[in-house]
Parts: sequence; C-alpha cells; structure tokens
Amino acid sequence: MRKQIKITEIYLQSEYFNHHLNSTIPAAWIAVFNNGIEVVICSEWEASNAEDAEAYFQINHAECTA
Repeated sequence: MRKQIKITEIYLQSEYFNHHLNSTIPAAWIAVFNNGIEVVICSEWEASNAEDAEAYFQINHAECTA
C-alpha cells in the first residue's frame, strides 16, 4: 500500500538574488509535503495567502498527489 502524499505546510518564499545564476528569483508559494519534499506550487502574484495557494495547486495539479 502506498502512503498518500499530503501538504503539511505552505509558506511564501521571498524574492532573492541567486549569485550562481546572476538573476533575481521571484517570490513563490512553497508547499512542504509529508515526505519532506518542498515544491513551488504557484507564483506570489497567483495567490494572496496560503489558502489561495493551496486552492490554486488543487485546481491545477491535483493529479500530482492523487
């Protein structure tokens, strides 16, 4: 039996400068799953809070955790 992957936390990662890429990385909403993996679920401008970010993820990527 496979363990179902679930989101345990959602947080906003601030915009930052990546010196290796010599580029600014835009802010994004990050989901932490119960297996410890962190994934970008949407851009900062696509959601105003963690609940909106989770809803965006469920609508657009629900098959990823099914």
